[in-house]
Amino acid sequence: MLSDDIQAAINDDNQIKNRIYENEALCNASFCDIEFENVKFVKCKFTRCNFLKSSFYDSRLDKCDLSNCNYTGSYWKNDILTDCKCDGGMFSGSVFKDVKLLSDSFRFANFIKSIWTKCEIKSSVFSEACMSEMEFKGLVLSENNFSGTDFFKTKLAGLDFSDSQIDGITVSESFKELKGMKINSAQAVNIAELIGISIL
Repeated sequence: MLSDDIQAAINDDNQIKNRIYENEALCNASFCDIEFENVKFVKCKFTRCNFLKSSFYDSRLDKCDLSNCNYTGSYWKNDILTDCKCDGGMFSGSVFKDVKLLSDSFRFANFIKSIWTKCEIKSSVFSEACMSEMEFKGLVLSENNFSGTDFFKTKLAGLDFSDSQIDGITVSESFKELKGMKINSAQAVNIAELIGISIL
């Protein structure tokens, strides 16, 4: 069981490798500083668990519920999350490299000051999420929902939002975050209203 493997990792080298966990359910568990490598989670549910400074390498999460868990300072590399629910999760100061998020939900999640490099986000929901002071490099977006997302002090230059929802996003008073972002003509009307321009 996962709980047994966690305890063994804490007592040894803080590593869990080459395992598959299915239909596991843990509440208020601590995964702090645990390194997961080539681990697959299927239909697992973690309630208010603490993954502070945990690491995930070459791992897969499929149809898992990770809502309201703490991933502050976590590290993700070459992972795939598919159809996962991560609403209200705390991911501040985390690093994501070569990660794919497919049909996931991150409503009200906090990603402040996180760094994303060569990641792909497709058909996922980030409505009302905090994505401020983030750094994006080589991010690929497709059909996502960023309604009401806070992008304060996050440069969006070069990112293609043309097939995503961006109504009600929040930026700074200077609107400098919007410079260079790619949007469609309908979205341009919403952006114009955001910066105080009336289109007749």
